[in-house]
Amino acid sequence: MFRVLMAVTLAGSLLFSHQALAAKVEVSWQEPSKFTDVQPAEEPRERFQSRVFEEFERYFERLARDLPDDHTLHITVSDLNLMGDVETQNTSTGLRQMRVVRNYHRPQMDFTYELRDANDNVVLSGEETLRGRDTYGRADFTRRARSQSDFLNFEKDMLDRWFRQTFRDS
Repeated sequence: MFRVLMAVTLAGSLLFSHQALAAKVEVSWQEPSKFTDVQPAEEPRERFQSRVFEEFERYFERLARDLPDDHTLHITVSDLNLMGDVETQNTSTGLRQMRVVRNYHRPQMDFTYELRDANDNVVLSGEETLRGRDTYGRADFTRRARSQSDFLNFEKDMLDRWFRQTFRDS
């Protein structure tokens, strides 16, 4: 019983300390009505856009877990082009709007960022235009393109590379 209690206590403290070791993230969306492509397939535009933005905000928070806890990462997104295009497709149930991903599509995100320390000094800043990898020749393309459990997976891959190059490799 004592071992189980110690393991639970240790796991809880590790979880708490991991959460405490994360920078604060503030994401703003600059004129989203002018973004290249945040178009829904068969969902109201406002709900889809809100869902996309919330998912990106959660993902930036996840990435920021590796940054010092007394820092704040400010991100201002000025353009977004999701992977694929929304097209009308003829299905067995009739015509439907669907986001179709072809092997030459690439997601893109334009943003500025600032990483500030506890004294509000800028530690690192920049302006980025990220372009994701195309899917041509990627062995995992079919599996990933069909994965509904990982919403925005191509865009997240793009952000992973940027974060690694900007914050971990420097």
